[in-house]
Amino acid sequence: MKRWTAMLVALVLLAAGAMAEENWYAAEGQRMAERVQTLAGDEVYCQLYYTANESMDAMRKAIATQDYSKPVSAKLFPLPGQDETVKMIKTLNAMLGQTGDSDVLAMSDVGVEEMVKRIPASLVTMLTAKSGTEWVALQSVLTTGETCAEPENYRDAVLFLEYPGEYAVAVVFQRSIEGCVGVTARPVPKDGMLDAAKEYFDVFREAGLDIRMEELPLD
Repeated sequence: MKRWTAMLVALVLLAAGAMAEENWYAAEGQRMAERVQTLAGDEVYCQLYYTANESMDAMRKAIATQDYSKPVSAKLFPLPGQDETVKMIKTLNAMLGQTGDSDVLAMSDVGVEEMVKRIPASLVTMLTAKSGTEWVALQSVLTTGETCAEPENYRDAVLFLEYPGEYAVAVVFQRSIEGCVGVTARPVPKDGMLDAAKEYFDVFREAGLDIRMEELPLD
């Protein structure tokens, strides 16, 4: 199923079209990254949601004390709209079902719809899954979200902002209702992210797909 999931994400990335202004994604992403930093530095807030230990506290402090004034790189994964994604998944579902893959063949329409909703966040999860349970718990506490007005030519997307230090911030942009975009940010370990990305990109290439992140210009 990992190979199938990677192929699905690859098809989703390839289907993306015209995007809103790149500075909009970068500006919103930067604003959300600063919220992540504020939460990481809020010891009282964090203690409400997990029992601190030395390892988790060290990670939290490292996230809180990084320099978030300006990212050193901004990498964007554009994603297609929901209707287009549903069509792609159903087509791929039917194609792979013919090969006897019972897991895929058994997927219901409801399952397809739920998968569509989770694709952006799942991309981030795939790239940080090997970082350990403590990291997953801390990342959950430091995840922050807001809703903003939808800009012209908007597309769902995932943005990775890298900063000096050990941690990056992943920002998921996903239409919630007509005219509104849900923006969710969470910290990600840079080393783990890059290692996991290489593994999944290898799967993409084995499937004959060349998937590349779009590097946004930084002022």
